[in-house]
Amino acid sequence: MADNSLSLFERIRSGISRAAEYFTPRPRDRLQDTATSKFPDFFWDLITSYVATAVFGLAGLDIASSLLRGSMHCFVPGEPTIRQNDFINEYCRHQVPPTYYVPLFLFVEGILLGSVHYVWKTVHYGKFYTFLRQATSMDRHKDSKTGEYSTDTTNIVRNLERTFKRSQIIYLTYIAKVVLQLSVVIGGILISAWVFKVDQFHTRFNCSFESSSREIDALAWLDSSKISCSLPVLRSHLAAWIINYVLLSVAVFSCLYGLVWSLWVHTARLNYSEAALYSLLSGIHHIHVYHKWRSIKWLKVLFVRKFCICNDFNFMFLKLARLDSGHGTVMKDVLVSIKMQNKLQELNEQLNFIATEGDSQLKSAFKKDVRKEVLNQQGSKDIPTTCNCPSNVSKNILEVIEDILANYQEMTRRTQDFFAERNGQELVAFDLSIGMPGFSMFIPLLDLKRPFDTVVSFNFDPDYQNSKVPVLYQDFTSNRFNIRTQPDIFTSDLSSIRKKLDEEALKKCLVYSEHSENNGEAIQKKKKANLIIVGPFTDEDRRMTVHWFLSLMIYSEFIAEEAMLIIFNPLEVDGKSVKGTFVDYWPTVPWYQAPLLEYTVDCGGIEVKFKVSVYLHKPI
Repeated sequence: MADNSLSLFERIRSGISRAAEYFTPRPRDRLQDTATSKFPDFFWDLITSYVATAVFGLAGLDIASSLLRGSMHCFVPGEPTIRQNDFINEYCRHQVPPTYYVPLFLFVEGILLGSVHYVWKTVHYGKFYTFLRQATSMDRHKDSKTGEYSTDTTNIVRNLERTFKRSQIIYLTYIAKVVLQLSVVIGGILISAWVFKVDQFHTRFNCSFESSSREIDALAWLDSSKISCSLPVLRSHLAAWIINYVLLSVAVFSCLYGLVWSLWVHTARLNYSEAALYSLLSGIHHIHVYHKWRSIKWLKVLFVRKFCICNDFNFMFLKLARLDSGHGTVMKDVLVSIKMQNKLQELNEQLNFIATEGDSQLKSAFKKDVRKEVLNQQGSKDIPTTCNCPSNVSKNILEVIEDILANYQEMTRRTQDFFAERNGQELVAFDLSIGMPGFSMFIPLLDLKRPFDTVVSFNFDPDYQNSKVPVLYQDFTSNRFNIRTQPDIFTSDLSSIRKKLDEEALKKCLVYSEHSENNGEAIQKKKKANLIIVGPFTDEDRRMTVHWFLSLMIYSEFIAEEAMLIIFNPLEVDGKSVKGTFVDYWPTVPWYQAPLLEYTVDCGGIEVKFKVSVYLHKPI
């Protein structure tokens, strides 16, 4: 019997524990419930709300002080009866100074100041709930198998942008709310200064009778000039009046800050479209965007509303960034990624059309149109170029690479044209990047006498940690390939990764079969890289990764003897030095350095100064 009772007790306790776990919210749910139920405000709105609450409290304390200090009492000369004394007190009550009504003024002021924000927040409760609930449900970590944010996170950002970007009602009503609060505060200061005078806060005042009053005949024996009344509560009214000025002064600054914030420029958060273009054109991650504030024409920026809040999505996104910086940063990264993917997809479609078979003149004209479109996105002003050897004035990455290749013969004192036919071999370009976009998308758009037949993009992605597929091979077209792998290759099984790179990925890109003219047997031949571009990277540990990759290419005979290695190292971004941010990489033997170059490049309106190092695989 005891065993049955014990087992029953344990079952009851277990059931209660499971029920408690069921009704206890998980940590993420707590975060979401806090974000969506309390809706934390901007700090300036909180200050204004605190001021309204303080004014309410001040009015309540003043009213309580009035009750505790007693009512007004008038001093009548002589010995009036109780009835006469009550009559005089009641009559003189209508002559109290305006300062007697300070508590009522504070009460109305607090209602107007606090209710405006409460009404605005209540009206838009549903939209706040939708945005913040979905935004705080995003996964802040990238998928290790793909190196990208999850599809759910990307879809959430797309849907929120699509939903709130078409509306301005929240943003416009917020500006109206701040202006109305500022009007209430300034009006409160002006009315208080006009109605309530300092000399009206004396606790004693004289009570006079009108000559036409009937009561004077009954009280003709009174000398009205000698009737004085005492109102002790005016002392607390004076303190409340002074404190109210201090509170309203704080509210003025908070409302002005909120109004200026609503109309001002938010470059660091709202430049995701420009940051995506900058990252795509410069090969630098968008977090390394610096702005030279002294060069910005503020009036022009405010007039054209660039980087300013222009819709509800911008407003809610900035609110999320202040409420939860983690999810705000994720949303900014996803927005930049979406803009880059859209542009890359457009370029992919255009390059696929150029690579397909068809009318060569039509494809040539289309290529010029695409190239012109890409160049126009990088600005139209001429950027001065400084270099240690003759070169053309360049203003974008495409023209920088073209300038280097055009001066290749002069730099190396070669007599053979780099783009001439050599035993029917194809021209192959390699783009090597580490956690950055790279330049592979723009190599097919180079305006050269002989374009590259094959372009391979090799990306060491820190966010790609797929142990089952350590090397990801993607074939965009017949002559454009993308290879991704993790950068910390030395911490893994080096032999297996090298096998994956050498036998699978690289051979798919650079090994082809050709039938022998004698016996018709298939002979495997290798395409060899004629141009290798190493983009910027920030991690010093990745220096050995680049060494290892170039050594593998040389060992596997995938680099031509007359190949060129171009290394881009940013020195300045929009006038700000970044020498300590990016690694100044240089290769080991058998590479031989040519004269150094320096280019100032316009990347989507942001000037980037590069130090360009050119190396040759074989001395001439």
